[in-house]
Amino acid sequence: MNNWKKTDTVIWLTLMLVVIVVAVIANSMSSSINLEIEEEYSVSQAAMAESAAKTVKHYFSEVETELRVLSTVPEVKNLELVRAKRQLQDILTAHSDKITTIMLVNYLGQIVVSEKWMRSPEIVSFAAALHKRMLKGGKNSRINLDTPLISNEIEIPGQFAGFALSVPLYRQTGDRSGVITGMLVAMISRKLLNENLLRPINFRNGSAAFILTHSGTGVVAPGGKEMIGDLLNRLNANQKGIAIFEKMLHGEKDSVWLYLADRRKALLSFSGVKFAGVHWSVGILTPQKAITRIVQKSRMQLLGLATFVAVVLYLLAITLLKINRSRIIAREKAEHASELAEKNRELERLSRMKDEFVSIVSHDLRSPIHLISSYAKMMLPEAEKAEKNVKPLKAIIRSSERVTTLINDILDLARVEAGEMKLNYAEVDIDRLVRESFRAVQFNAEQKGIRLLYEPENGPQTLMADNNKLFQVLNNLLGNAIKFTPRDGVVTVSKSSDNGNLLMTVSDTGQGLEPEQQKSIFEKFKQAGDHHGSGLGLAICKNLVELQKGKIWVESEPGKGAVFKFTIPIKREESSEKSGGD
Repeated sequence: MNNWKKTDTVIWLTLMLVVIVVAVIANSMSSSINLEIEEEYSVSQAAMAESAAKTVKHYFSEVETELRVLSTVPEVKNLELVRAKRQLQDILTAHSDKITTIMLVNYLGQIVVSEKWMRSPEIVSFAAALHKRMLKGGKNSRINLDTPLISNEIEIPGQFAGFALSVPLYRQTGDRSGVITGMLVAMISRKLLNENLLRPINFRNGSAAFILTHSGTGVVAPGGKEMIGDLLNRLNANQKGIAIFEKMLHGEKDSVWLYLADRRKALLSFSGVKFAGVHWSVGILTPQKAITRIVQKSRMQLLGLATFVAVVLYLLAITLLKINRSRIIAREKAEHASELAEKNRELERLSRMKDEFVSIVSHDLRSPIHLISSYAKMMLPEAEKAEKNVKPLKAIIRSSERVTTLINDILDLARVEAGEMKLNYAEVDIDRLVRESFRAVQFNAEQKGIRLLYEPENGPQTLMADNNKLFQVLNNLLGNAIKFTPRDGVVTVSKSSDNGNLLMTVSDTGQGLEPEQQKSIFEKFKQAGDHHGSGLGLAICKNLVELQKGKIWVESEPGKGAVFKFTIPIKREESSEKSGGD
């Protein structure tokens, strides 16, 4: 007993010392991680703004290209109104995700093809401006007209708010001369700009994205109007803000920290793009609180990792204590064999508890692993441009994906057992399913010279089931059969009908299973023989089969191979077929 106490004291003191060291290291790493995250966030946001600016130019270039192509259509450039209207409608139908509507303006500045609401004073005024531009270009000259014209913001209450993009129409009269017959005008609403340009880059952590037009007005993504409005007001309130505003209007790019009206500090990243002779700018504004939340989340993840290490050390200490006591009991009281056996069983129970605990903790590891992978992917394009640190970043991404796959395998079983796995019932071609399963394991079978046989007998051709889950079950059973079958063996799959159910059988010519093994073969973390594996495959099979109202069992004699069988109902009730999807 005294020996126990002395050893226990040493182990606990060692554990406390290690925990203290881990806590000190985690705390020292926290400050440097904070600075690195803020710096990386700034770089990432600037890159996002630059990419978004290029997307804006590409968006307007696509619209211009469609107008240019349309302007070459004879019916349009000759102002054959009925046919031209049909051509405009076809283009509008094909590109309604980019263009709100299209109108046709003749050389006199009159709107000859448009929707009714486009006869408003605002549109008529814009058409008059186009007329002046056509007069300026002249009848036989393309000077200043080959460049598309983009308007200031046009707003028609209750009908339209957005911008107009126009290109000229020509009718050739000679080798290099032509007559300007009018203008094609595409109307692009704020809503389309939001959907196509801002919504994809709008962050979910409190940031807001916006487009600053050449006229100084802003197109703001939903949810960020108040914050961006505050920003634009602040930029015009002092010299520093005006200088930043001028940079944006001139299409420059930068990232700056500034203060909003309520003294909130925020990071503004913007990048400009030139189109139709004018500058537009895309900006992303993130409050410091949002970045702080990311930092705090990283701290919590670091704290969670340190806690995980401490818990593992604690479990290790407990295990060492149990082992130490078991050894002392075995040495001093060898005659008490039953008591020693009880201790060994207790150790096995603790080991299972530890494994289950690690499985639970692994669920919370996905967030930091995802964060590591995301930052690596974010840094990779810049690294490839700089031709520096590309291999380490790719190695980080590959390792993160492998760890994520392992964690997902554990969590897959957890979802099934928790009743969170949903099914997507559809008609399944059984023969095709078997062929696909054979293809999936063909390589492993050929490596051992194992033949794969299929005996369909008179079973059903199709059934209502979840194809992916059924494939996973059959694939696991085939993989196990190949694993436990010696070289040059045979693995056979057969199907038949059994009282309204599909009966699938997977048999092998392996070593078979002992009766005791058969009782626990479908339990978690159980493995037959000395083969390596997680011991989760058959447990997942059992859950997936039972989830589809089926049964699974094994029949085997030692030395005569194993036969795994499962049933799945061939037909489903209507309510079952509609009960969810993946």
